[in-house]
Parts: sequence; structure tokens; C-alpha cells
Amino acid sequence: MFSKVISTLILLLILPGDAAVINPNDGTLTNTPAPLIDIPFPSSNDVQVRCGGRQFGTGLQYRSCLDAFSSFPFGGSDDPMDVGRRETGMYDQNLPWKWVSSDGRCVLDIVMKGPAAYETTTGREIARAAWKLINECVRDQQGQGGVVQGIGQSGALGIFIRSYDPRNVECGTVVAPGWDPTDCNALMDTIFADVGPPKTWGPRHQPGVDNGLPYVFFSPAHKCRLSVWGAYGRETVRDTMTYYDMWTAGVMLAGMCARQGKAGKFEFLGRERKLWVLLDDKAERGPGLESGSEDRGLISGIEAR
Repeated sequence: MFSKVISTLILLLILPGDAAVINPNDGTLTNTPAPLIDIPFPSSNDVQVRCGGRQFGTGLQYRSCLDAFSSFPFGGSDDPMDVGRRETGMYDQNLPWKWVSSDGRCVLDIVMKGPAAYETTTGREIARAAWKLINECVRDQQGQGGVVQGIGQSGALGIFIRSYDPRNVECGTVVAPGWDPTDCNALMDTIFADVGPPKTWGPRHQPGVDNGLPYVFFSPAHKCRLSVWGAYGRETVRDTMTYYDMWTAGVMLAGMCARQGKAGKFEFLGRERKLWVLLDDKAERGPGLESGSEDRGLISGIEAR
């Protein structure tokens, strides 16, 4: 409840008539940004912010990044939480970890430096650092991306803010009644997300294929499903892709589509751009995905639900 109140306060602090418009081509402001009162999350003096358009991108929209910030699930909690590398233990939040704006153009990545498996922090500490990063880079440096470091008891956590091109994401047109998109966030926190080596995706039982198509993951509550397909639903496709790229596609779909209660697909993944990732609410149908004609309808046009 507190996190929802904070998100509302953040958005109310922006004056719509005076908000800056950022040119996506050069990152310049076309008018003066409205003053922002940093009441919800005062900037922390213990973290270091570095902005850089060349490394992290330009043209970031301030409102878009505030929208990504509002999806942070832990609000202003002061309860200790362990943030750790997935598959090394049981943590409150697994790494990698992204927050995505609804338009997909602003992405916040939480990362950890050094060999440690986890870091202890609080939701408030992470929120303060992200708030400082958004304001110092996106607002004050005319839409630049950047990084903030020094988060956690040993300062091992950092947050990157980057621009992103969501052109390969397509959301459906129908809102699924009763679908809780937070279940998709739980799915993204549990599936594989390692950066390599790439896996081979292709026809089932074919030599050299690591994951037969379609390949399916279900959320713990079986209310959200992520599936990997050959482009246009073809099961004879063969291509390579890391779990990290698959996970990133799922995170983008969760933030852009499931957040609105809609299914979605991410097209043209893999080394040869032959793979698609889908996210939907049809997990109750179980593992019969590979023979479902309705799923091929979803592939050909995700509005065909």
C-alpha cells in the first residue's frame, strides 16, 4: 500500500503543463522542466552517480523513467532484504533485475559488482538511489542515461538507467479479465537468466538442440506463461540465444504488456533473428502448448486470444 502511495505522490509532483519535452534525436529539452520537490525519496549522500549519453544512451523521457520507477515493488520499506545472484541461494530478490517503463523506452538495471553471491539492502535505499539517478541524469542532464553505485551494506549494488528501443515488442488489444500481472513478475524472478553460453533452440529431439520448440516456463502460481517459439510459430526453426536474452524479452513483455493485463510477443530474437518469445495468462492449460492451435493463433496475431 505504501509503495502505491509513493508512486502516486511522485506523479502528482510533476506539473503537466510545464513538463519538459525531450527530443529523441539529440536529447535536448524544448522547454523548461517543472520544478520537482524531492520529498518521497531524498537523495542519499552515500552513493555516486555518473551520467553519460554515449555509454548509456540519450533521449530518455523523464516521465517514462518515473513510470519505470513506479513499478518498483518494495516501495519505501526499511526492512532488510537480500538481493543475490539467482541459482546461488534463496533471496528476497534475484539478480539480474530490471524495471521497465510502460512504453519500454526507459530501463533500470540493478547489478552487483565483485564475487559476492548477495548483498543486503532495503527497499528505501534502492529507491533513494534510483530517484537520485533519474533526477541527476534524466532530468538535469537532458535525458542522459547513467549509473549509481555504492548501494547496500558493502556498497556492492549499482543501478544503470538506459534508453531502450522496444520496436520488436507487440502487445495484444484485449485485456485478460482477472489476470494479475504481478504473477508474471514472479515468473521473471525465477526463470533462467544467465548470459551464456548461448543455447540452441530448435526441433525437439534433433541432435544438438538444447531446448525443443516451443519451450515453456510457468509462474509459481501457474497464472503466467512464457514460451519460446520459432518465428511465425514454425517448429522447424533452429537458432541460438542466451537465457539472458530470453529473460530480457520476458521482462519487457511483463512491463509493457502484462502490466496492462495484455498478452505480448517479442519478435526477432536469436543470432539469426528466428526466435520469438510470448507472454500470456494461459498457464492453466499446462504443457500441451506444442499441439495447441489456439497458441498458433496467438503467434500469428496476439490479439487472437
